Amino acid sequence: MVYFLTILLFIVFTFGLLNRISEKVPNGINTWDQYFSYFITLLGGEYQQMFGENPSPDDMKGIKWMLYFMSSMVMNVVALNLLIAVISETYGKVQDTYEAVECK
Repeated sequence: MVYFLTILLFIVFTFGLLNRISEKVPNGINTWDQYFSYFITLLGGEYQQMFGENPSPDDMKGIKWMLYFMSSMVMNVVALNLLIAVISETYGKVQDTYEAVECK
């Protein structure tokens, strides 16, 4: 389960970085602190996208649509695998408890 969560966070970070690469830095960002804050904002956008908040179509042109589609698909597959891992682990614990109670 920890592996899937790590992969999910890595994917959010990677697509946030790709999103940053695909667009120009807005005017007024001159220092590393401002640049870091801007990047954290992009990561937050990827995180919100993972939970279903879609960006405005006016903001998306060309390669950003492809990045949006790819990140949506990959994050959904990894999130579903995470859900399956959690349910399987819980089912295994319940089965162990059931077998222990049956032996009494």
